[in-house]
Amino acid sequence: MTNFKRLAVLGTSIAAVALTAMPAHAANPNTEGRAKVKIVRPIDITNTGELDFGTIVLPSGGTGLTSATVAVSAEDGSVTASCAGFTCSLNTGDTSTYETYSLSGTRAVNVVVTIPQSARLYVDGNTANPFIDVSLSGQASVLGAATAAGTDNEHTVTLPNTGAAGSAASFDFNVGGSITVPDNQTDGDYWGDFTVSADYE
Repeated sequence: MTNFKRLAVLGTSIAAVALTAMPAHAANPNTEGRAKVKIVRPIDITNTGELDFGTIVLPSGGTGLTSATVAVSAEDGSVTASCAGFTCSLNTGDTSTYETYSLSGTRAVNVVVTIPQSARLYVDGNTANPFIDVSLSGQASVLGAATAAGTDNEHTVTLPNTGAAGSAASFDFNVGGSITVPDNQTDGDYWGDFTVSADYE
């Protein structure tokens, strides 16, 4: 009996030593999370000027088989014209007016500028009257290459990283275009509106 008791006591002692000899590595009860928000100022876009293709005089007895084309560059307003058989007030080498836009927003943030691929001009601006379409183009040297998106062209631009934190950044760009007039187009004073928009990417 005595031997049995001794073994039992010895076993208990060994178990106690084993438990107390283990290193005390407590798990870290804390970890860090993060919350964030990006706050940007509203985009403001304004425009000045008008895209002007001048005056085009039709030839006599037009049959719809010939046409005149006048293009106004978005880069500098320079004109390229093909007016054989017509009389155009703007000819190649001339300069016309284009639309100029000024855009401002939060600095160093990407914005997407959307320009319609075309616009429709109506006699006296009345949608019940005859119309003609014009092609539109943005200033590639500022806006970069366009990506077609349905009937629009989209340009992704980074606003300049200038000024102090919280200050607005801005840049200007132009919109030009071209018009092709058939020799039997209804005469009149044509004009129409189009929308250029911008939003953060």
